[in-house]
Amino acid sequence: MKKIYPALLLACLLLTLVPLAARAQKPKPPLPVEVLFGQDRFFFQMEVIKKFTEQSRFGLLSIATFAANYRNDRQQNSLTIPVQVNYTFKKGFGLMAGVENNDAVGFSPVVGPQHVYASRTFLAVTIASYFLNGKNDLSLFGSCFVRDVIALFYIY
Repeated sequence: MKKIYPALLLACLLLTLVPLAARAQKPKPPLPVEVLFGQDRFFFQMEVIKKFTEQSRFGLLSIATFAANYRNDRQQNSLTIPVQVNYTFKKGFGLMAGVENNDAVGFSPVVGPQHVYASRTFLAVTIASYFLNGKNDLSLFGSCFVRDVIALFYIY
């Protein structure tokens, strides 16, 4: 009976340390998803921002954005899907290269600077994309999520 008490004491001690170890890890930001229902259109956007490893300067950014007309008028629908590999220099500032498919330019390789900041309650993404499609197109993308407030801009 005396051998049970040290084992029980050790188990209780280990169980109290588990929440401390979990809190010591860096919090992972949530997956931002926007769904907006308008009078004539439906809008959806999802951003995936991941580093290849926790210590890596290389990461992946993919943003799926589409708007669809309720009457299924294909001329009113829009789609933008960039997939980019990025290299971060310092504090979210870096360079990216990848591909993008959208209804304004079509499919094209892209390069450019970017800035990403993410925490549990705040996400800010700014990307300048130079399209290598022969037309020298340039776009500026930015989004900001603060808890329940969303701001988005996309300029071609």
